[in-house]
Amino acid sequence: MYKTDDNITIFNVFKKLEPFASSKKLFAGLLFIILLAVIFAVISLIYLEKTSSNKILVARQGALNNQIVAFENKNKILELEIILLKKELYSLLREKEQRKINKIAPLLGIEKVKGEGLTIMLADSDQTYEDNTSSQYIVHDIDLLKIVNFLWANGAEAISINNERIVNSSRISCIGSTVLVNQKPLVPPFTNKAAGKALNPEGIKNDALMLSFSIRGLKVKVSDKQPVEIAPGT
Repeated sequence: MYKTDDNITIFNVFKKLEPFASSKKLFAGLLFIILLAVIFAVISLIYLEKTSSNKILVARQGALNNQIVAFENKNKILELEIILLKKELYSLLREKEQRKINKIAPLLGIEKVKGEGLTIMLADSDQTYEDNTSSQYIVHDIDLLKIVNFLWANGAEAISINNERIVNSSRISCIGSTVLVNQKPLVPPFTNKAAGKALNPEGIKNDALMLSFSIRGLKVKVSDKQPVEIAPGT
């Protein structure tokens, strides 16, 4: 029930107004007008409250939309950063793989090698010999194999024998007096060419292996440091 500030009910107001009404119709009309005013006031309050609530909801929705847009933009930036990091990672992996290829390429003999190096020439002896000692004056497959292993151990990056590229799968063998390298027959003198900055000609010349060849009467000659070119394997 609605009350005024003097705590007087609406019906009391009506009773006070009743003596001034000329008739029941006038009183009913006044009552109707007052009821309409009350209803209008109530509806206005409800509308204002609803409008205020809608404004709050719209404001909250706008703030949430702004947050969503901000998060979406942030996600786009993160996705772009991920793409860039992936590209950088792939680039590093390619560089790593390329370094591996560059490292093993000389061993596989798939590329020509040019650079500093030296040559070791080994040939049969010119001395005359008896039948029972003839083998020591001839270059054998084992001699070439020793030179190859010696060069690898002393910093060679690529090796060839008479322009025949030596790789991991290369085989040096002998059939009778013929030396086979990669299944190809070679004849002396055997020029062992090696590329590698770490190779030391003076140290190689004075090595026990070279001296052992000289003691056997074989012809051995180690060159000074020089530019060499070693063709790829076939």
